Parts: sequence; structure tokens; C-alpha cells
Amino acid sequence: MKFPSIPDTDLRRRSGAVVYRLGRAEWAQADLVNVGRMSGGESVVLSKDGSRLADFRFEDCLRADTSTAVAELKDAGLLVQVVSGDRETAVGLIAEQLDVPHFAAVLPGGKTTHIAALEASGRKVLMVR
Repeated sequence: MKFPSIPDTDLRRRSGAVVYRLGRAEWAQADLVNVGRMSGGESVVLSKDGSRLADFRFEDCLRADTSTAVAELKDAGLLVQVVSGDRETAVGLIAEQLDVPHFAAVLPGGKTTHIAALEASGRKVLMVR
């Protein structure tokens, strides 16, 4: 198997002439004319030569102390944001629970750009995972 590097995309592997992709449906099935959108709960698609093999669904839940920690940061006057590569639906729900602004479907390079812009505006950035 070959392991090519594709910046700011999902996972692609080649086995002989066969290409496997794991990621967003529109990317994993990029070789097909009619990709079709994933429903809200689907997060990741595994494809073989552009044909969908499997769907993987994930659900995000906040840790018990997250709301309290975020509220304390906001009370201290700090800007709290959610910047995520996940889809709008999932990120929006989490951000709404925390009452913070959010940015969804942000690729790694976009996160770097977002952080650089905050730093350029004089902010110090802390990332929590």
C-alpha cells in the first residue's frame, strides 16, 4: 500500500489500482458524478474507487465540567470560540450549549489562519481539546 500525503483533506490509501478514501462524503466519493449529501448524523464515509462502502456516525457530548469552565473563562473577559473541522450541525449544537461563537468545517490550514488572525489582532491564543 502507498501512503500519499494530501494536505488539508481526509485519508486516502492506494492498494494496487484501488483507491480507498475515508472522510467527508463529497471528498470520499469525489469520483462519482452524483455524490449526494450525508444526512445530519453521518460524519465519515469509507469509499473504494468512489463507491460508498460504509458510513460512520459520531456524537459529541460535553464533559460534565465544560459549561462551568467556559462560563468562568467568559466571566474573566476572555474570548471563547469553537473552531472545528466537524460539520455545522454538530459544532453549532455544542457552541449553542456553551453560548459561544463557532466556526465549523474548518480544515487544518484554516485553523492555523484563524489563530494567526487572532494573534495578529493582539490576542493570546490557547487551544483546548
